[in-house]
Amino acid sequence: MLLLTKIVLAFTILGNISLLVLVLWHGSKNALNRLLALQVLCITGWTAAIFLNLWLESVIVEQWIFAWAALLLTAQIWFISVFPERRLPKPGVLAYATLLIGLFFFCISFVPGTLFHQISVTEQGYTILDMGRFSILYSLFALIYVLAPIAILFRKLRRAPTASSKSSCATSCSVSSFLRS
Repeated sequence: MLLLTKIVLAFTILGNISLLVLVLWHGSKNALNRLLALQVLCITGWTAAIFLNLWLESVIVEQWIFAWAALLLTAQIWFISVFPERRLPKPGVLAYATLLIGLFFFCISFVPGTLFHQISVTEQGYTILDMGRFSILYSLFALIYVLAPIAILFRKLRRAPTASSKSSCATSCSVSSFLRS
């Protein structure tokens, strides 16, 4: 079973690298494409860290798993805020608060004891961690940053004036859900 997990992770990494090259090749000047590329880069980093951790069972690699996840969740919020309009949000407290919160959790991922103290990997490849002093806050951050883009997309879907805009929002909801699984 662990071998299958490693194979699936390896193919996921290769597929994400291919997708990253494709997205950058076809429009790296577009804000939407840059944010999608950042999101794919974060998924790739997160997956690669999980892949490495299956062999190393390392606290440092586990810290990178949490750090990549924080970046991924933050990039996802920004991607959804740009989609489908293709322009960055107006500078505002909420827009940049999401960025600062994400960067905070990225940074504390590397502080020993904040998210976990020890690591062990089971025979099946599952990682078991004990809780650190910010574990519950990180979990709340992750939950909010997973649910917020879904809520934002549904709000945009309801407010979309045309059928093509609604179709774009619905497609993005489906793709976003698929990427998280």
